[in-house]
Amino acid sequence: MNKVVVSEQVGGQSLALEAGQMAPQADGAVVLRFADTMLLCTVCSAEARAGADFFPLTVEYRERRAAAGLFAGGYKKRETRPSDIEVLGSRVIDRTIRPLFPDGFQNDVQVICQVLSAESDFDPSIFGVIGASAAILISPIPWDGPAGAVRIARVAGKLVAFPTETQRDKADLDIVVSIGPDALLMVEGEAQQVPESVLVDALTLAENTLRPLLNLQRQLAEKIGKPKQSFSLPPRDEQIVAALSLHKEALANAFRCRGKAERKQALSAVKKEACAQFADDAVRSNLAKEVWADFEHEVARDVILEGTRFDGRDYTTVRPLYSEVGLLPKAHGSAFFQRGETQALTTVVLGSQGDREAYETLFKEKKDRFYLHYNFPPFSTGETKALRGPGRREIGHGMLAQRALAAVFPDEEDFPYTVRVISDILSSNGSSSMATVCAATLGMLDAGVPLKEPVAGIAMGLIQHSGGFAVLTDILGDEDHLGDMDFKVCGTRNGITAVQMDMKVTGLTREVLVGALDQARQARLHILAHMQGVLPNHRNQLAANAPRIVTVQIDPSRIGELIGPGGKNIKEIQQNSGAKLDIAETGLVSISSVSQESADKAVAAVRAMFREASVGEIIDARVKNITDSVAFVELFPGTEGVLHISEWQEERTASMRDVTAPGETVRVQVLGVDRRGKIAVSRKAVLAGR
Repeated sequence: MNKVVVSEQVGGQSLALEAGQMAPQADGAVVLRFADTMLLCTVCSAEARAGADFFPLTVEYRERRAAAGLFAGGYKKRETRPSDIEVLGSRVIDRTIRPLFPDGFQNDVQVICQVLSAESDFDPSIFGVIGASAAILISPIPWDGPAGAVRIARVAGKLVAFPTETQRDKADLDIVVSIGPDALLMVEGEAQQVPESVLVDALTLAENTLRPLLNLQRQLAEKIGKPKQSFSLPPRDEQIVAALSLHKEALANAFRCRGKAERKQALSAVKKEACAQFADDAVRSNLAKEVWADFEHEVARDVILEGTRFDGRDYTTVRPLYSEVGLLPKAHGSAFFQRGETQALTTVVLGSQGDREAYETLFKEKKDRFYLHYNFPPFSTGETKALRGPGRREIGHGMLAQRALAAVFPDEEDFPYTVRVISDILSSNGSSSMATVCAATLGMLDAGVPLKEPVAGIAMGLIQHSGGFAVLTDILGDEDHLGDMDFKVCGTRNGITAVQMDMKVTGLTREVLVGALDQARQARLHILAHMQGVLPNHRNQLAANAPRIVTVQIDPSRIGELIGPGGKNIKEIQQNSGAKLDIAETGLVSISSVSQESADKAVAAVRAMFREASVGEIIDARVKNITDSVAFVELFPGTEGVLHISEWQEERTASMRDVTAPGETVRVQVLGVDRRGKIAVSRKAVLAGR
């Protein structure tokens, strides 16, 4: 066993990479340590699949609660399918490492990152990127790394790398940035309406922070790395290249078709005609398809850099917009948003505290007041596929839209509802996630959710070719597929609330980045103006079938009194009022009902239970029990008073049993607390009028 360790100081902590001890049969295996956090990251590769025309890379990020010294919740204690948090962590790793594999490489590659030990102060998924990069770098698998990722937060106006959980809770910017040897690879995160300049500064800090960690990986590779397998694309058959080149002009004309379906049909026809001459030779036919794919990449760039895009727009124009609200009669809110050929329909449902979405993190259980579910059915692109649960893409797109809107979601004190937004993509031709952001904003406003500001999103693209470049606003699906960047920016008129960037090439300059952000801001303002023309503010009235929710604050130490033995008290209130009660640890009681009358009845019952009798107060009390000398009366639910026989009336009374009975109502006045700690009351005082 030849264990090698290299380390670097990061933010006052030592980050160490170890190799040579664990998982020796993997092509590459690295243990990363940062404080008390440990991850094992491995990579294995197999031969290319016969007939494969894609790169089969799979990334699995896993974090078991045992790593934090905890049991998994629920009945089954063994982990099964990955959580959304693990899916999002896998996507960050995948989107960072994928662009660095050589073009044409089609071997099966599997990366697995397991959290072995976790410290609650730091997000372990970020270290998964660094560990995965190091594992691939020391493996024989061809790869143009290293790469790394860092989380950047802005706390009290100061940018911080590798922030703690406490710092993140206070931050108005929280993003993950990954870089490769030359430039940015990926960005994603959320913000509280920050200006574009803050994002640019954060990206600069990320790059400066990660450079030493890339060098650290190189040091590890020098000490224990395996020789890289040679890989290069076979030389192109010049005869095939020459034959297909004759069809370049027809290919360019096909790209100029304005509609998606028309363009797809034209591109297919040109390809079929160009490659038909090689159809009888399977080997040459496959080579021709590879050459043609390169031609599509080149010609698309040439067409766009002429100044006019596939659908006839210039670089900065947003496609035509159309929106409606209130389409679904029984939903609490709904909206339809269309940009070009992309359509999103959102359904909004309001619920109570009990409807919050619960999930586990490594360290604790959480519940979200607001959550967004994104669906991408196959008919949205005219395809047939089996309908299964949400895939990684759907989870990722939904989370991006949710982050964009979380920054403007109202505080619980102002709006005690749980809100679920469902976005169904009905037609897709570019940036359906950004259409979701716009449709979700309109849908929530239609439902009466008092958002702090409306939010819109836009997807930016980049085309670089032959020394020229163009930043594209509101990219089409083909521009995304054939372009060099997918940069999604969400925000309000005041600033950014969420970003996601994926680079397919290296060399993004600060000039291009600043230009893209400025174009995105102009487009965002344009879309916001359209949305405000449809619905300028949230509805003042909730839907008739929406629950009515009110809150009552009680002393947290008295929650048990409200619940009662075996839930007796809370069940009684719910049964008598028809409302539903949810109690938070803070003592905030959320009362929901389909009618205001029912909710008001429950509120009155809760308030009555926690009323405190004041001296001199006159109350209509109900007799609960009597003896010869005392009547025990209920002043209000949960509070009992003692009415002594001497306080019944001025005249002498022989026995309390002679003058009252259980169930009767008696008007009494509170005298105070007697020597036994009981509340003393008097009927005599009421009669005397004192």
